[in-house]
Amino acid sequence: MFAKVFRALKPFSSPQQLEFLTQANPHWHAEKNWRGGIKLPGNKQLTRNKAITRLRPGQALLRIPLGTQDPSTVQVHIGQRVLKQQSLSRSDQVPWCHAPTSGHIVRVINGQNANGIPQLLVELQADGLDIGLPESTPQRPSREQLPQFLHEMGIVGMGGAGFSAGKKVSLLDDVRFLLINGVECEPYITADDRLMRERAMEIVRGLTQLAQIIQPRYIRIGIESNKPKAIQAMQLACQAASTAIDVVTVPTVYPAGSQQSLIKSLTNIQMQAGQHPNQHGILVLNVATLYAIGQALLYGQPLTHRVVTLTGDIQRPCNLEVPLGTTLSQLLHKVKPRNPQYRVWQGGPMMGSWQDDLSSVIGKTNSCIVIHSQAITPQAELPCIRCARCVDACPAQLQPVELYRAIQQQDQQRIQQHRLGACIECGACSSVCPSHIPLRDTFRQQKRR
Repeated sequence: MFAKVFRALKPFSSPQQLEFLTQANPHWHAEKNWRGGIKLPGNKQLTRNKAITRLRPGQALLRIPLGTQDPSTVQVHIGQRVLKQQSLSRSDQVPWCHAPTSGHIVRVINGQNANGIPQLLVELQADGLDIGLPESTPQRPSREQLPQFLHEMGIVGMGGAGFSAGKKVSLLDDVRFLLINGVECEPYITADDRLMRERAMEIVRGLTQLAQIIQPRYIRIGIESNKPKAIQAMQLACQAASTAIDVVTVPTVYPAGSQQSLIKSLTNIQMQAGQHPNQHGILVLNVATLYAIGQALLYGQPLTHRVVTLTGDIQRPCNLEVPLGTTLSQLLHKVKPRNPQYRVWQGGPMMGSWQDDLSSVIGKTNSCIVIHSQAITPQAELPCIRCARCVDACPAQLQPVELYRAIQQQDQQRIQQHRLGACIECGACSSVCPSHIPLRDTFRQQKRR
């Protein structure tokens, strides 16, 4: 009965309509009630059943990205010995960074992240001892203290956006919905799936702590239907919690995990172009981000590691909990590519990119490395045949081919008219284009310009 009510409702027009929906029956299987999206082969079988293993840094050279080019934020100097979790940078603008292990500072260098954005890197020669700072009882922050606490713990959105978690929390005075994104709809990636299956109790403990601070009215965890074991683990953990939390099954349609699509699936609120979730009293957190927040609240641990899926044509596909600053070459040495003529794709196949620099490092937002043994030659771009497949696939309700033409002509008025800023760079348009027009890459480059 409730599913019928949910399908019949239009996007909310009043708070009363919202309250009716959420109070009628909070336990539902979310149906696809947003436009666009595509079905993709998951290619998750290589790592779906690979438990998370922790990569010990040993005496490796780590290159920890600081997320800023400002040298005044650096808190260490060459030759200094640092301990695990010691702060390496302190900035008012970007979340702090911390040492993943103990060792000595080699130097501070100019580098860039996986997206080519310049930033400083601290080179840390690990000593193999992994000695941490003295343990202390974490002080639970108040609602007013929480943004600064998360900032100092170095926590950012780990689903890919990298937006400051502290800043995100500070934008809301009243949280109507706290939504947890466990969808992980990109092919190949299983890092969040394994995190939920193996550490569900820890995730929910952290969620309960966070909820006690920000007092949301409703808490919902969205998980894609192709993750039954994760759904079951999170349901059991939520049943044992003292906080009311709903685990909602989301259809397996890409990009169901995009913020706009997830909000529509879990609340039936339709985000308009230019709107932000805080305008609707919504806070959305990726499940890996939530886990990091929980570790900070429960144990006072800053963000120094993250789970990464390593997959593709390799001898040892795995899910590794990796120290931040680990280089791609170090990871490839561990997983052993089958073919010496390989290429590395960093991120999921839809929103990631080729990475030819093996000295590039794992940062806070890197969740997947896919190794390909054969060079993939881009197919030649052909003239548009006006099939409108890109329009049907776009979850942001754009007209990708018209936007592409406006960019090709550098017609700023038409670029604005066709809402470039609303593009979420999911790549659905490029995937369905029979003419192989590089829509997503063009939009991404124009946005950065």
